[in-house]
Amino acid sequence: MNTKIRPEFRTPEQIEADERIANGDWSQCTSSVEIMTEEAALAILAARKMAPSANGTVDSVGGLRFGLRDLPFIWKGRPFRILRAVYDHGQADIEVAPSDSEFESELKKRIETDRLHALTFYQGFGFVCFPEDYARYQG
Repeated sequence: MNTKIRPEFRTPEQIEADERIANGDWSQCTSSVEIMTEEAALAILAARKMAPSANGTVDSVGGLRFGLRDLPFIWKGRPFRILRAVYDHGQADIEVAPSDSEFESELKKRIETDRLHALTFYQGFGFVCFPEDYARYQG
């Protein structure tokens, strides 16, 4: 067997933290920064469950048959559902749940100013967000 030994890439602090966590000590892994509400986290967990297709069978790709309407859109740490986001007769028509005028205005602005009048978003595993927010919500 030809095994290649790789040099350690972690810093001494990372190694120490990894060892603490491996031993079940998570005490230094807390943060005072809330990246999303508990409601948003629960919405993501609910969306990650297997989704049956229209005929009641599970999609062959692990049940992941989701679209923009099916996943929680996380914005400012809160989950939303985009119920309608269409561009018609020169303006965007937006409906979200729960209703939020600031989020609706942001969606409308993005769709109306986009050259193709499309909404650019990042689809994570179990959630959707604006591309610039992805780093904040990645697990």
